[in-house]
Amino acid sequence: MVLTLSLGVVALSAVNGLLRPDEAAKWLRAMLMPSLLWLGLTAWHRSMLKSLRRRGVEDESAVTRYFDTVMVLVFALIGLPLLVRTGVELWLVAGHPANPEIARRILGVAVSLVFIGVGNALPKILTPLSMLPLERAELVTSARRFVGTALVVLGLATLFAFVSAPFAFATALLRWGTVAGLGVLLGAVVWMNVRAGGLEG
Repeated sequence: MVLTLSLGVVALSAVNGLLRPDEAAKWLRAMLMPSLLWLGLTAWHRSMLKSLRRRGVEDESAVTRYFDTVMVLVFALIGLPLLVRTGVELWLVAGHPANPEIARRILGVAVSLVFIGVGNALPKILTPLSMLPLERAELVTSARRFVGTALVVLGLATLFAFVSAPFAFATALLRWGTVAGLGVLLGAVVWMNVRAGGLEG
């Protein structure tokens, strides 16, 4: 599944590169991204397995399922906007009337759906307890639920904006909402570390 999705992302990037040769460099970078992501996630997985073996954990299946799920989510959510972009480009190549604002609104809706998908999935992709000291497992769950709720709210807000609000407002909302979403994510990481330090103290 992971290999199929990653190859799909590469194929969509290649098709967009052929349809828009003026953006060939951009789509070449997009084709390289899945490989780099896969390597990064695989290296993280292997590092985590080594850490578990040092701690004497024998059952690695939960950790492997966790990383497989994360990889599927990552590549599926990267592929959604690319799929929409490819559809828009094929529509234009087929000679249909071009409306740049409508095309951008469709892409904005796709990105909003990505936020909603990530926010909805984040609390459910629970880290196996073997990867964490038991007293920190609830911290991770609480942080993921908070971040997931924030991303769903952000995605719904931008979705409605791209459907009904002025395009400039929708674009600004997506831009600043993305910054806010990253801030919430980083804040949750800091909160987890501070709380974990308090538990150890």
